Amino acid sequence: MMNQDQNPKPKISVSSMAIFYFFLFAISMLIDREQRIFLFPHLEKSIKSDLIFDGGLIFGVSLLILLVSYLLHHYVRTYRSLSKQFSTFFSSCSMQDFFLIAAFSALGEEFFFRGVLQHYVGLVPASLMFGLLHTGPGKKYRIWTLYAFVVGLILGALYQWRQNLLLPLGIHFLVNFVTLFVMNKHMVTKTNTSTSHVKD
Repeated sequence: MMNQDQNPKPKISVSSMAIFYFFLFAISMLIDREQRIFLFPHLEKSIKSDLIFDGGLIFGVSLLILLVSYLLHHYVRTYRSLSKQFSTFFSSCSMQDFFLIAAFSALGEEFFFRGVLQHYVGLVPASLMFGLLHTGPGKKYRIWTLYAFVVGLILGALYQWRQNLLLPLGIHFLVNFVTLFVMNKHMVTKTNTSTSHVKD
């Protein structure tokens, strides 16, 4: 039976991701400190109902995005291939790592792309740059870039509508965390199945 060390899996550095996203977040905060451009709910009488409504949007829109991702995974071969590749890429991560990655990416990207770039360049250009961040070498990554661009449009439109940066941030975190969790479960199931076949 092959030792797992003989077939090493690519590992992701959570600390490197944290540094990158903290850099985006820090730049965003410095810009906001000078310009005061971030939009959050005002402390008014209606804030309770606004937060409840936005909370419902977070779960509803997150569920919709995850459903689209599920359908793409099952019906688009290129997307499914990328999902398997990412599963291997994140296979060494723990649940705590998934939480931190989802939190760091949501904070850094939402404050920078929605909070800063969208304020200065508009919804579509900011979403396009958000999509281009999610790319890689080769044509197979184009569907990931397109998917990120569309999600960026949705998050940006919700931000403009509700004027609450916590809304796209919450959706971004929830979608990323659930996606990473599902990929990990898929990878563990696949590994256990392969191991049982080897033993048989």
